[in-house]
Amino acid sequence: MDLKFGKLPAKLDVRTLRFETYLRKPQVPDIPITFNVDWRFIQIIESRMFLNDTFGCCVISGRANQTLRLECRETDIVPDITDEAIKAEYFKESGGVDSGLYMLDSLKCWRKGWKICENSQVYTIHAFAEVDRFNQELLCAGIFLLNGLQIGFSVPQSAMDQFYSDQVWDVVQYDGGIKGGHCVYPFAYNEQGPVVWTWAKEQQTTWAFVRKYWDEVYAVVDSRNPWLGNRSPLDIEQMDRDLALIAV
Repeated sequence: MDLKFGKLPAKLDVRTLRFETYLRKPQVPDIPITFNVDWRFIQIIESRMFLNDTFGCCVISGRANQTLRLECRETDIVPDITDEAIKAEYFKESGGVDSGLYMLDSLKCWRKGWKICENSQVYTIHAFAEVDRFNQELLCAGIFLLNGLQIGFSVPQSAMDQFYSDQVWDVVQYDGGIKGGHCVYPFAYNEQGPVVWTWAKEQQTTWAFVRKYWDEVYAVVDSRNPWLGNRSPLDIEQMDRDLALIAV
């Protein structure tokens, strides 16, 4: 199986919102020890490669995996995301070359919207915020409250060996060096660690692997409407005020 990387090195922007800033702690529900976004759906959401065996489009492929869940949660319909749309969005954001993408830049493009198939509406997100990758509680809260996260990490050779052998992504003494950057969609977690969709497969990871190799984590706010009001666990009004300041 020919698999591609494609996440470029993490970008730093001091204006990037921080997820924990907008959590109203008293209103945050109990975060379960084990959770899977797909438990919320009666529909089967099939695994898809989304062209990540042909192009270094993992950032768009990770976006697609989460979009399937976000739209299913909102409409009870699993949208049809075509490979043609994946390719078009990837090369639009990359400037026409198979060079990979910066996650931060791509998230900004997602806010402006993308078409998941030729005749579809434009699918947007309201906002995104960085999550502390060393804070296990926040990572679980992001997956539980916002139907998953977008994460980027540095892929050691040991992780590729584990992937091909159907083993858990875990830290080993000699990892064989970093082979590239990758973006995946964590849609579940358990006591062992997050479970991610990548390369058309569910992949269990350990919390030790997260701490060592993850280098970017973002929570995606699909729509502002579910978070309005003082009883919401997410302070969307403050987020909007901060977004307005960034735009100035």
